[in-house]
Amino acid sequence: MVAVFGIIILRLGIGPEERTHLIEHAVVALLIYHALDERRRNGRPVWSPAVLAIAVTALLGVVDELIQALIPSRVFDYRDIGFNALAAFLAVTGSAVVGFISARLGSRYRS
Repeated sequence: MVAVFGIIILRLGIGPEERTHLIEHAVVALLIYHALDERRRNGRPVWSPAVLAIAVTALLGVVDELIQALIPSRVFDYRDIGFNALAAFLAVTGSAVVGFISARLGSRYRS
């Protein structure tokens, strides 16, 4: 996941502020995902923690851009919303895949 984010950050030619936004939204998405997943593992009904985490993080990206539209020195940009959602998707999907693989491998060695 770190390599994928590194490639995206270096290849897109985006500024340092946008780079930090990608990392921030990825971290927020992971925090939301793991909190929702923990709730589900503790028996609480949570519909698809991965999808919810991506959706909530994307929504936070929209709110962030709307706030920037109100600040004279900042600019609203649809591309930033897309990049924030992409960061959330990559982070949550990567974490879910790693968790799935480690659970499958772990069950083989627990017998």
